[in-house]
Amino acid sequence: MGSRSVRVFFAALGLMLACCGAALAGAADDCDQHQDLELTIRGCTLIIGGRAKGNKETAYSHRGFAYEHKGDYGRAIADYSRAIALDPKYVDAYNNRGNTYYDKGDYGRAIADYNRAIELDPKYAYAYDGRCWAHNNRGEYDLAVPDCEKALILDPKNKYAYYNRGNAYNDKGDYGQAVADYTRAIGLDPNYAWAYKNRGNAYNKKGEHGRAIADYTRAIELDPDFALAYNGTAGPALACAC
Repeated sequence: MGSRSVRVFFAALGLMLACCGAALAGAADDCDQHQDLELTIRGCTLIIGGRAKGNKETAYSHRGFAYEHKGDYGRAIADYSRAIALDPKYVDAYNNRGNTYYDKGDYGRAIADYNRAIELDPKYAYAYDGRCWAHNNRGEYDLAVPDCEKALILDPKNKYAYYNRGNAYNDKGDYGQAVADYTRAIGLDPNYAWAYKNRGNAYNKKGEHGRAIADYTRAIELDPDFALAYNGTAGPALACAC
């Protein structure tokens, strides 16, 4: 190898090492952000593997969050469980594992994790909200409503708690209270398509078909791919024609 080739080789090697060093140095920032899930997974994996500095239980939890939002629930649960094994009082990990069990439809395990999160931090609003939703999906409306109310006491601007309590009232047949809660959720987030769609359902059951159609239409404007809202527009229109 000539002297010129040697210089090129070492220059390339130096550039590669510099890039690797920069990647390792930025691993903690990559692991902490949630906009680019692949970047989160890559950064957290470097920390978990000991190739970059950082808190391993946090890295497992954040990588679990990324897997959860990619729909890879098995890996998410495994990572949250590892985070909990490293820190048995890790409230966020219990709550987020509960969310993942909820997404899988395993409401019993979700409730157990929300219970543990609340035991560790009785002021953790997200766990009350999640437990409200899980109880609601099990038809336990009288347990769901108080949980959402507790979440709202702790966090009055939690649009999800209003939405979830609205779902509980809607499923109980208390459509007036459901409309009121969906309206509060929309007040906190005017672009909340699901709240418009479900308020439309409540209006439809109240016989207020014009308002139902207006809400379904708004949900579609916010999310043109919202098939459930398209389905909803047909129901009230037929009801009006009867």
